[in-house]
Amino acid sequence: LPTSVGGACVLPCLPAFINDPIFQLQGGKIPIRWTAPEAIAYRKFTSASDVWSYGVVMWEVMSYGERPYWDMSNQDVIKAIDEGYRLPPPMDCPVALHQLMLDCWQRERADRPKFGQIVNMLDKLIRNPNTLKRTGGETAV
Repeated sequence: LPTSVGGACVLPCLPAFINDPIFQLQGGKIPIRWTAPEAIAYRKFTSASDVWSYGVVMWEVMSYGERPYWDMSNQDVIKAIDEGYRLPPPMDCPVALHQLMLDCWQRERADRPKFGQIVNMLDKLIRNPNTLKRTGGETAV
């Protein structure tokens, strides 16, 4: 495992993060489109808010780099999320992967999967490729 990124030490900081898994941001900008609602509201970041962000990154990958929430303003993104809006499946995205994204975007952070569960879900999907063949554009037969 790498122990530095751009010269900054990474792994020695992990024990402190594991013991205190909430990081609070003082000032600074927040990437609204990738940030969980509770992290925007309270500027407190946890592994659950990281899971939300992971879901958005997965959506970006499956949409070949499309901008999340397109040309919506940050305020419109916050309002839409608060009203229950979630990004639709990218074109030809397997239903199982979009469902995983939706799981990552659960309003209640306790209802989001843990990263270990995400790894297990992805591992099962990779080991059973037929589960990835069904996309949202298909009709049930």
